Amino acid sequence: MMKKITNLIVLLTLVLTLSCEDSINYQSEFKEESILYCIINADEESHYAMLKKSYPDENTLDDNYIEDAEITLSSDDKLVSLMKNEGDGVVLPKQYYSTNNFKPSFGSTVTINAKLDDDTDLSSTIQLPDFSLFFFDRHLLEIPLTSYSESYILRWTLKNPVADYTFLTALFIEYSVLENNVEQLKKIEIPIEEVYQNGVYFPIYPQVTENTYQRLSQQNINSVLTKISEGDTNKSSYKILGGYLDLYIIEENLATYYSSSEAFRNAFSVKVYENDISNIKGGKGVFGAYIKKTLPLEISSSYIRSFGYSTN
Repeated sequence: MMKKITNLIVLLTLVLTLSCEDSINYQSEFKEESILYCIINADEESHYAMLKKSYPDENTLDDNYIEDAEITLSSDDKLVSLMKNEGDGVVLPKQYYSTNNFKPSFGSTVTINAKLDDDTDLSSTIQLPDFSLFFFDRHLLEIPLTSYSESYILRWTLKNPVADYTFLTALFIEYSVLENNVEQLKKIEIPIEEVYQNGVYFPIYPQVTENTYQRLSQQNINSVLTKISEGDTNKSSYKILGGYLDLYIIEENLATYYSSSEAFRNAFSVKVYENDISNIKGGKGVFGAYIKKTLPLEISSSYIRSFGYSTN
């Protein structure tokens, strides 16, 4: 169900768009349209966009990329053009657009424009998140959580936000494993819950919420750490390196799109063949923004060794 958030700045950024003044459009019938995706990470200068044509058949082998377009991002007195790039079609899309020189101010209004060869114009405008102060209720998170409680509630505070924001968390453990005498670096996301159904445990991951807290379960952390070496008797070849919790502070357009499509969980698997919520003038897609805050984990050495693993 859920895909890990890998290389989130690239993955999230190459996928979404919305206009503050537009109401959300619900498409009722399939119609071939141009689709623009772009997400602004308000902390970064690098941003990405992707253009496709919609198609009705989810099983088609057609990539449906729009080959040539002029895409710009603008805010206040800043205006940049995005350059066309080619990816491998696995980690990155086969075709996308990017810039590494656009850093608008927090709270500023940002507009994206795309002009296609057939004279189609796509556009959208959003306001970046902004607030005067942010802090977690602690400076790091100690694992195991039993030093707090078996089911710990992590809280955060946002002071003087300029709009209503929603939140999404992701908790990761980083580790390495020796494979053919080569140390492979890996990470795994910890679910907030596991649901048992038909003899199988299904992980449940955090969803977008207006709450300024997240409940974390030590039992789920134990379960995931056990599973990373499942079937391998050489536990000492696994080394736990650390971990972190990412918190995404999301403006309303991206939150609406995410809630309808789970784009955060699988950013490049955009279902352009179905009717999606959109705020793109002249077509479909999403233009949204977020700010990311990270809380480091401190994992006890004795806890790591209790699984038979090595410490960093």
